[in-house]
Amino acid sequence: MAEKAILPILPDASEFPYVVRMTSEVTSSNGSSSMATVCGTMLALMDAGVPVKEEVAGISVGLVERDGDYLPLLDITGTEDHYGEMDFKIAGTREKITAIQLDCKLKEGVPLDVLLNSMDLAKTGRNKILDTMKMELDAPRREVKSSAPRVEIVRFDPARKKDLVGPGGVVLNQIEAHYGVVLDLSQEGQCLIYGEGGEDSYEGGRGVKEARNAVNELVADVEVGGVYEGVVLDVK
Repeated sequence: MAEKAILPILPDASEFPYVVRMTSEVTSSNGSSSMATVCGTMLALMDAGVPVKEEVAGISVGLVERDGDYLPLLDITGTEDHYGEMDFKIAGTREKITAIQLDCKLKEGVPLDVLLNSMDLAKTGRNKILDTMKMELDAPRREVKSSAPRVEIVRFDPARKKDLVGPGGVVLNQIEAHYGVVLDLSQEGQCLIYGEGGEDSYEGGRGVKEARNAVNELVADVEVGGVYEGVVLDVK
């Protein structure tokens, strides 16, 4: 469920061409471990520099019933989950739900008005959690961690691909060797530039940025009013 809650807010691959892998290990809990996973994953993604679309949090609502009277419980503990009549997990943004799961022990089911009240209660709790998370990290970090690989995207007219590859791939190979990167070209006119991050790389990813500039010089169209540097080889 935690994965389903997070997927809708992840950036598109065209914007963030990284593989994102999250692992949640809960060693002990006295509440909803899946909802804790949603909140922890959200903070981890933002701290890692993943440009998420919105912030997500999750919380669980329980229920006790006696003689037809229903009392929803917010953020239930393990004991309340065990003896209660419902475990209603709800994850989402401030205004939208991204994942929902209902476990019900009542043979006759939960009345709809009780479910609606529980959803309102969950929204109040979810927004309070989001406020608390925002106090620690109010937006994704502007760059990925220094230890992460670097990726840059260059889009160009597919007809210019031959200029980037060169005869027998000589131009592409020269760029890869000089800047310590790997280029991945698509038929649709997209170039992904991969390089290492961290202190042991070419100045912590600088090679990727310089390779991007080199690729742009080869495939970019000349614009009216643009300023370009070059060497005059001949005047006729």
